[in-house]
Amino acid sequence: TTITLKETCNWGCSLGVCNSEPEQPDLVVSSILVAERESGNNLTNTTWVVLDVYTQVTNTGQATAGASGVLIQGLQSVTKSIGILNPGASQWTSTHTYNCTSAHTITATADINDAVAESNEINNANTKFVDCLI
Repeated sequence: TTITLKETCNWGCSLGVCNSEPEQPDLVVSSILVAERESGNNLTNTTWVVLDVYTQVTNTGQATAGASGVLIQGLQSVTKSIGILNPGASQWTSTHTYNCTSAHTITATADINDAVAESNEINNANTKFVDCLI
């Protein structure tokens, strides 16, 4: 009696051999940069700081990533566009400027609308603590 084992090929077969997993992009927020641009007191004598926030999205995967967006959340939320990124390429977002009156955490999340099928879908976010008190 001959027993034949069949291998399950998740990505199809070619000439009786399973195809390897397809290469995919992987978008991560590789950096969050916060720069103090201006500070002062408003009419209620509350200390405030104007912050410029920049985020860098990097494709750490093995395939080109299509256009997507990055969500920046802190005292305000804004979504910025990210263009097509080749493997290893990065893009900085344009500035996100806001008045800051208390310490908080900024969270940036790449591929916010899941527009890109990635090799790792759970590593898209990064955080940075900001103490904007003068």
